Amino acid sequence: MSGLSRYIDATKERRVIASFSHGSMANALPQAIGAQLRYPDCQVIAMAGDGVLAILMGDLRTVAQYNLPIKIVVLDNGALGMVKLEMEVAGIPDWQTDLKNPNFARVAEAISIKGIRIKNLADLHSGLEQALDYPGPALG
Repeated sequence: MSGLSRYIDATKERRVIASFSHGSMANALPQAIGAQLRYPDCQVIAMAGDGVLAILMGDLRTVAQYNLPIKIVVLDNGALGMVKLEMEVAGIPDWQTDLKNPNFARVAEAISIKGIRIKNLADLHSGLEQALDYPGPALG
């Protein structure tokens, strides 16, 4: 998230919650759940890497159980990206950072969350629009 955060401006109407300097992993979805419960009338969007989502797949079940209208954007690069980057910067050959991911959209659908598979950059806008227009939880 920290790399993307430079493109998202916090305003009076929009808040950004992240773990920018603590080295935390897997905090996007739990933070989104807490924010949605605290501010039920606000649109909450969780931006999570694929490794993070794999770590916390149980939290998807919580989102579905309580029908929280969170929109989950999965950045699927097939790796624990930040760990891999930190290893490269430190001169350590990356080891065990590549992931064999499931189709996260299908996983979402299996537990009653709208799943949207966005495979091409050209489909990004329409996929995100579809997720944001959906009244319940959505993952794309």
